[in-house]
Amino acid sequence: MTDVLLHQYIITFHRDEVKRICYDGIMRNKKAYRALLRVLEQPRNTVEWDALLQDLLTPNERESLTERWQIVQLLANGMPQRDIADKLGVSISKITRGSRVLQEGKGGFLKALQHRESLRNRAY
Repeated sequence: MTDVLLHQYIITFHRDEVKRICYDGIMRNKKAYRALLRVLEQPRNTVEWDALLQDLLTPNERESLTERWQIVQLLANGMPQRDIADKLGVSISKITRGSRVLQEGKGGFLKALQHRESLRNRAY
């Protein structure tokens, strides 16, 4: 079995669950991770997604994910990091981390931002 290196943000937001299958950020159960990805890729409406995320994540984890998404959107819109920190009441280090993931990550945020933009364009 090949080990898969997890993104830091997954470890941060899913610490309780990931501890069971990870050691030092290395996925030990690739099959379980792939199974989770298959669950997450299923089509859902907003109500179903909300129910799944409430079952899967703690309130703090959901808040952290929401904060991360806000940071990424504001960065993508060109807002300066200090302005984002003031607007959201978060540390510059959190924003810098989000910026680094946008620039050097696997492209998940960029794809989600593109998808969001295409939905906006269809609405007009």
